[in-house]
Amino acid sequence: MRGNRGAQVGVDVARLLWAAALLGWPARLCRVVGAAPTRRAVWVTRLLGMRNLLQGGVLLSSSARQSSPVPIAPRTLRRTGAGVDVLHAASCVVLADRQSVRRPWLVDGMVALGFGAATWWTAADTTAAPDG
Repeated sequence: MRGNRGAQVGVDVARLLWAAALLGWPARLCRVVGAAPTRRAVWVTRLLGMRNLLQGGVLLSSSARQSSPVPIAPRTLRRTGAGVDVLHAASCVVLADRQSVRRPWLVDGMVALGFGAATWWTAADTTAAPDG
């Protein structure tokens, strides 16, 4: 790995902190973004927290150890993670079709888009293995 490994780790730690917030305070976060903390909303918030926890753990493990925990080149792994975030953001736009749920989905989509952009940007610093 060359470049700014610190940026990669920073993005991954930020994602893990976001995951911890989603898992630890789902009802509070629902209220902050304007959603009623219904049973379903809290469940979805926790599910999104688990996704970010898994993704952040895999990416951080790859960033911290110069090798990937999965058999994928580090740059490809980070770009795939960024793609997952962009797809998630796109799905949030689709789900924001009703006025009553628009704000929560758009906030979640913007966070996902931010993580996607940051993860893609830090992939440029990854050259430990060729992209096959």
